[in-house]
Amino acid sequence: KIFMSKRKKKEVNGTPKIYSHGHIRKYRDAILWGAEKADQTLPTNFRPQMKRFLESYLKETKKAKQNNMIDEEESDPIPFGLYRKICSWSIKERELHVWVFTVVQWNCIARSVSIDQLGFHNLSAGEDSIRVTYDMTKMDQGGKNVCPKNVFANPHDPAISFHYALGVWLSLIQDKLEVSEKFFSSDNVEQGQASQNY
Repeated sequence: KIFMSKRKKKEVNGTPKIYSHGHIRKYRDAILWGAEKADQTLPTNFRPQMKRFLESYLKETKKAKQNNMIDEEESDPIPFGLYRKICSWSIKERELHVWVFTVVQWNCIARSVSIDQLGFHNLSAGEDSIRVTYDMTKMDQGGKNVCPKNVFANPHDPAISFHYALGVWLSLIQDKLEVSEKFFSSDNVEQGQASQNY
């Protein structure tokens, strides 16, 4: 609770604001997920105390919203240093889905649901890049005005190189590619499943 209380304040363009209720709630969700993954039991009073804290914070955010003191952004961007650490960690831990998905998402500057359905039909050769064209975007569900993104190689740092990561991934999933051309999802699963797994 102390950590979350200290994390609720934010400065936006020199103006003090507080984070939204949903943003702070994600810390609690991360603790619950981490405890489950680590097979650890949290203290019995954790859930009821967190519930009371979040109910109180919800009231605080409602007052702050009336005074235009709430930051409507749900999350801050991941800084480059953290992105690099995520990639290094996922390679070390052999979490290759996390690594490749992160590298592709970062280089395409995309939402995870946009990466979810990528396949060979989304790639084309640029002059010195790979061009990625989505089937659709959040703002263009029909995909009529989707523009390709040029993704360039990074020969100096393989851990964050789109070309290297995708090449490794395609070699690992080559059996799957015999039945589907999609990199992360399958034809027989609901759209968004790969991004949810990520």
